[in-house]
Amino acid sequence: MPTPLIYTNAVTQSLASVELSADAPYEGVLYITDRAPVAVEKRIDKLKEYSKERNAFFSAGLNSVVLNQYGKNQLSISKVETFGVLKKALPFGRLTDLDQLKSAKGGDERLISLIDKKLEVSQQKDIFIYVHGAHDSFDSPPLIAGELWHYLGYEGVMINFLWPATTARFGYFKDTENAQVSGHNLGKLVRYLAKSTQARKIHLVSHSAGGRVVVTALRELAIAKDNADGKIGNAMLIASDLNPTVFAIAVSDGIAELPSRLTIYGSTKDTALSVSSFLFKELRLGQLKEQSTLPSHIIELFDKSNIDVVDVTGAPKIFAAHGHSYFRSSPWVSSDVISVLRFGLTPNQRSLSREQGHVAWKFPQSYVKDIEALPLNQLIEN
Repeated sequence: MPTPLIYTNAVTQSLASVELSADAPYEGVLYITDRAPVAVEKRIDKLKEYSKERNAFFSAGLNSVVLNQYGKNQLSISKVETFGVLKKALPFGRLTDLDQLKSAKGGDERLISLIDKKLEVSQQKDIFIYVHGAHDSFDSPPLIAGELWHYLGYEGVMINFLWPATTARFGYFKDTENAQVSGHNLGKLVRYLAKSTQARKIHLVSHSAGGRVVVTALRELAIAKDNADGKIGNAMLIASDLNPTVFAIAVSDGIAELPSRLTIYGSTKDTALSVSSFLFKELRLGQLKEQSTLPSHIIELFDKSNIDVVDVTGAPKIFAAHGHSYFRSSPWVSSDVISVLRFGLTPNQRSLSREQGHVAWKFPQSYVKDIEALPLNQLIEN
């Protein structure tokens, strides 16, 4: 992942190469999963502890992420440590096999202890939950989360929510069903972390089909009138593989009232979403197809809400993975993501621009110079 452009600013240059503090209680990235565990005798290797199947409750642990393990300039997982089952966060409630749960090793105490100890030594006392997309294995999302966390300055706590996506060739439609179930589970997990930890805010960062998981979680919380103790911070839907009408229904049910800010990133050049659009015969939320000038009352609706739409089509280096992984490949897009999560900047403060009569914010041609000249000291203080 190239260095986000925000770190070319004089105020932030020293933050680009920050390392995990020696005071941190662990090294690696925490995970919470509703994947089913794999029996020891059936594991392919020591890192394949969870399958692509759903489980009736959460398990938690730690992925050790290292650089250049195999002599290449890349990240990899060197070790998976399992804490045990989260017995106080039942995804399915009464549908869970309580006898099976009772006999399982508990992981609540270890997980919550590590989270609170890490928050204690962090300036930003927040939890960041990364929710991956479809067709992802257990061992690739932690590497992406590790990259994001590095550029977040290892502040707060990064958690991978590893829902049961499958790498099977024709597993996409199964993933869409699993995303729905795991969205229900994520809602319960957010409530659990809000009540059990000392986190100030809990941020949700989703990619692709992970947007379905996050939107489902927020919708269930909104319908239940549960704001997770007011701790839901930023919610990000990046390259979201979600029907826009489904999103609109969720907004009408109140999901935008839960997070501090809800940001939608999209691109008209995302060919991966074009395939999904072809399969479902419907546009995807993350495609952001150009619309004609919108009525003033629609613009006012967005202006008065906490929803921001960012069109990344004009940013450089957005074509990785069929134009679907631009939040990692483009230093402009990653800069914007980090500016929201780490520095809490608004679109105007992030030097984005918006044409009159349009909802989406875009990167201006002067973006590089604008970022370098940002008065970040003043913006962060305010």
